[in-house]
Amino acid sequence: MELDFEEFPREKIEEWLNRSGSVPRSLEVFLPEHEYCKKQDSPCRVHNPALAALLAKGQPLRNLSLVYSDTECFQTLVDSLLRTVDAPPTNRPWDSLRSLTCTFLDRWTQSPDPSKSIFISLPPNIISFKLSLSDSWHGFPVKYDEYESATAPLNIPPRFLEQLTSFSLSTDWGGLGYLDCTLPYCTNVEELDLNCPAFGVTKEDLQQRERSGFLLPKVRSLKLTDAISKDSLDILPLLRTPQLESLDISGCGSITSTNHPFPDLGPVIKFVEGSSLWCFRLRNTNLDVRQLAGTLRHLPFLTHLTLDDIITMYPTQPQPWRYSPLRSGQVCRGSPFGFLESDDPPSLPQLEVLELLSLDSTDDDDSLLKFLQSRRPSTRENEEPTFQAPPETFKKLTLTFSPTVDPHRADIFIEKLKKSGVSVYTPLK
Repeated sequence: MELDFEEFPREKIEEWLNRSGSVPRSLEVFLPEHEYCKKQDSPCRVHNPALAALLAKGQPLRNLSLVYSDTECFQTLVDSLLRTVDAPPTNRPWDSLRSLTCTFLDRWTQSPDPSKSIFISLPPNIISFKLSLSDSWHGFPVKYDEYESATAPLNIPPRFLEQLTSFSLSTDWGGLGYLDCTLPYCTNVEELDLNCPAFGVTKEDLQQRERSGFLLPKVRSLKLTDAISKDSLDILPLLRTPQLESLDISGCGSITSTNHPFPDLGPVIKFVEGSSLWCFRLRNTNLDVRQLAGTLRHLPFLTHLTLDDIITMYPTQPQPWRYSPLRSGQVCRGSPFGFLESDDPPSLPQLEVLELLSLDSTDDDDSLLKFLQSRRPSTRENEEPTFQAPPETFKKLTLTFSPTVDPHRADIFIEKLKKSGVSVYTPLK
C-alpha cells in the first residue's frame, strides 16, 4: 500500500483487516518519496495521525513492512506512536507484531549515540526481522567513500537481536562493521539471510577474522542473496554454523558469455566440508561445470538439490568428441552430472529430490539420464525398464524450462527420461 501525503484511508484499511477473521494480518507501508519532507515548513509524510492511530489502536497485526526514504522518516513514525496518548499502553498492533521489514532508500542519518538509535523503540515481540539498508551511494552521498559506510552506526539493541529466530540483512556498506554489531547477538536465529558483499575488506583481514568468526549456534537455514556476483562468498569462512541443514546461494543472474569470470566456489566447498547439509540450492549464475561437480561431491548427506537458472560452462575449449560442437556466439556448455555419473562410490548417495529449473538447453540430456541410470541400473523388456537393484532413495525429478527452449525439444527430453524409468514432474506454467 502506498500512502498519499494528504489522505490515508484508515477506515477502509480497518474494514479490510476486519474481514480477515483469524488469518494473520499483514500491512505494507510504502513511502519512497521524500519531496514533501524537504520542503520548508512541510512535515514528514510519515507524521500522519491516521497511520499512527492504525498502528496504535487498530486491529492486531502479525506482519508489517515499512519502506522509507531515510532514517528520520522512521523516527518520525515512532515519535507519532508515542504521541498517540489515548492508545492502550499494551496490546497495540505495534506491540503485537511478530514480523517486521524495514527498508531504507536514501540518506543514512543514524546517530552514533546508541541511546538515540532509531531501533531503540522497535516492537517488543518481533521474532522475524528483515533489514535493508540504503545503498552506499544514496546513504552517504555528500562525501561517499568506503570508510564512511564502514564506520556508519547501526546500533540495533542486542536484546532485540537475541530474541530473533529469523534475521535478514541486506547492505553494500564497506567493511564488516554491520556484521560485528549484529551476528554476535543472533544466538537464537534459525533462519539467516545475508546480502552483504565484503567491500573494502582485504584477504588478509578476512584470514585474520577467520580465527574467531561468528558463532551462530542455532542457524539451520542460511541464504546468501546475490552472493556469487558480489563476492559475498568471502564471508562464508567467518560463519560458524554447527546446526546448518540448508544452504541457498544466488547470484545476480546467469550470463551466457565467456567474457565474464567464473565465480569461485572454493569458499563453498570449504564451508560445507564435514557438514550434515541435506538441502542445497544454487540460483541465477554461470559456473565452471567442473567446480560445481567438485562441490556436489562434498555433500554426501544431501537429499534435496536445486539448480535454478544455472548455466554451467567450461573456462577452456572442451574436447570436440565429448561435447556438442558450438555454433557462432555460443559458449562451451557442460553438465556436472557428466562428471558424477561414473563416480565410485556414487556421489550424492542420499539424493531424494532433484530440481533443475529454468533450463535454457536440452543439449546435456544424456549426462543427466546416465547419472540417474547409474544409481539404479536397468534393462528394457517390452519397452518397459526392468531394474536390477532394489528401489533407491531417489524419489522426484522436477524440470522447468526457460521460454527460449523449443517446447517440442523439451517434450522429447522429458519423454526420454520417462521411458528410462525416471519419474519426471513438470509444473504447469
